[in-house]
Amino acid sequence: MKQSGKRPTYGPKVKRRVKHLLEALLAFVNDEIEDGDNLDITVRKNEQELIVRTKLRVLVELTGKYQDEGKLTTTGQVREALNRLKDFLGILEDWREHERGSDIWHFKLKLWHKYQDQDANLERFDEEWDNRRPAKSKAAAKESNSKKTLPRPTVYENLGRKGILNQEEFIGRRAELDQLHRLLQENTQVAIAAAVTGMGGVG
Repeated sequence: MKQSGKRPTYGPKVKRRVKHLLEALLAFVNDEIEDGDNLDITVRKNEQELIVRTKLRVLVELTGKYQDEGKLTTTGQVREALNRLKDFLGILEDWREHERGSDIWHFKLKLWHKYQDQDANLERFDEEWDNRRPAKSKAAAKESNSKKTLPRPTVYENLGRKGILNQEEFIGRRAELDQLHRLLQENTQVAIAAAVTGMGGVG
């Protein structure tokens, strides 16, 4: 059998999408989705199990109805999220008769807690996801978070240092700064007139 060669990923973006889908499904079965009755989703509820039959495009619509921010926008993202629930977290059983070429999904979700306890299920989701992530993936995420992007220093390439006859006068102005500081301390308003003389590019 020919494989696609694309390896599954478990980074923060994928985690957010998978969690968003799970949240939306839990909200749906707890009757928290506005106009949820209009969605073509069949669900059988049994304490810690949900048996779901629907289409990928309907799940895309569900995630948008649940919360627009973070919604899954394509059937590909929904398919990926369902597959991560199945092969990574191990809480989804795929009940489809034909896995390829069908937009209809029939599956069982085995929750950690009763479906009414949404917060506990989502908290356990976070724990399980982080515990199951490969060590290499965890290390990469930690390194990425610890890196701080420092601003690059401004380099003025049109003014070489050898062109400055008296560098201290050019970069100093200690007396003027002291005078400005004194004026600001003594007055509520200070007018500053500044001028730069020299060849083009100096200013």
